Amino acid sequence: TCQKSFIKEEMDHMMIDQLPGILWDLESCYQVSFDEIKDDRENPFAHIGFDGKKNCLGWTLPYYERILTGPDDWIGQVIQDANRINSTFQHVIMVSPECSYLGLKTFLKTFHVDDGGKILLTQADDLSMTTEVLMMLLNEHNGQIEDALKNTLLIFCCKSNLTDPMRLHKRYFQSLYKNLHISLEDHMMLICDEHTMVEKEFRAEHIPVRFRQFGKMNDIGERFSIPVSYESLLVMTMIERNCIRHVLEEAREMNDRYSNETFPALGVYLYNLIRFRQLDKIVFIVPDVLADAVCWFRQTFTKIFGQCFEGIDIIRSTDDKDDPGLETATNLYIHIHFCQEEYATDSQKTSDAHINLVHINLLNRYSIGGLFLGFQRAMAILAYFTKVNFVKEAKADLSSNHPSQMNKV
Repeated sequence: TCQKSFIKEEMDHMMIDQLPGILWDLESCYQVSFDEIKDDRENPFAHIGFDGKKNCLGWTLPYYERILTGPDDWIGQVIQDANRINSTFQHVIMVSPECSYLGLKTFLKTFHVDDGGKILLTQADDLSMTTEVLMMLLNEHNGQIEDALKNTLLIFCCKSNLTDPMRLHKRYFQSLYKNLHISLEDHMMLICDEHTMVEKEFRAEHIPVRFRQFGKMNDIGERFSIPVSYESLLVMTMIERNCIRHVLEEAREMNDRYSNETFPALGVYLYNLIRFRQLDKIVFIVPDVLADAVCWFRQTFTKIFGQCFEGIDIIRSTDDKDDPGLETATNLYIHIHFCQEEYATDSQKTSDAHINLVHINLLNRYSIGGLFLGFQRAMAILAYFTKVNFVKEAKADLSSNHPSQMNKV
């Protein structure tokens, strides 16, 4: 149609003329202080990638490189913690916000872990999950709560402070430990940002603390730091000792392999489909192990971009074989598969003819880091065009953007 042709032309123009500069702007903010960049009116990320004086772009590709080339004790600390936990405890309960929980759960499923209940994830604001975890521990230990907790490490994952539900968890377990005479400092750990009130609180109680990012870096929040946050790396290493480098190197190679044609393009697609009101539904066609990644995408993009995604369904299709229904012009289909090169070739031919199909082929389970990095970069591109300070979780509204172009359609 004429409308589709116009949108396709807009996308092609942005991809060729604007996208390279946008990606350069994004990377040039890396490790730059707010004071150094605050007067740079030419770089939008100077205004949408910082929170006060704090650079929150710690999840960008150069940070992956920094971990890979950084001091050996960075990755070494993760391996040391993972080895100690694996050899000391039968169970680990990780209490985290929903966004972090969804990412960690995706890692567990992707690595096909069947650890007999070693790593137990609970979403802080869903107390029913914690109840289920405790009941499982009691069943495992014949109803002996003391035996269960003596063999369990509790890890809190947050940024600068505990949410009310997380604090409720802390008080509850502290009370249990105290009544059972179990050492708090030996059975609890905190993963947080550096120089925060919650760090001081836990250190005052002699509870071990680890920082979410290496080398005094900061990031936007848990949902953006997968898989380079400490909790992500710790979970991966507990499952497979030497997987960190595999995941980070594959993320780098995957970024190079797809270049600007997939994830940054997805940001451009989303922007144009939304602003021209040509998007009613985002349909993910993914294997079971990536079901939680779809939930992460939905939770993250709708929370940050607000009205942009109002009325847009983000769903998962359980059928990964049927044609996605390209005749449905207002649906965006995202295919994600593992090791299906032949299918990738066929889908690429299709996507050349249709702007509403994105295909992503993951070579192996280590590609999961590249998948999250790609989605995060797509989000940055969308933030660039919508002028959303995604650090502060501002809500975007495209109703007044480019009125002349919208009227033209």
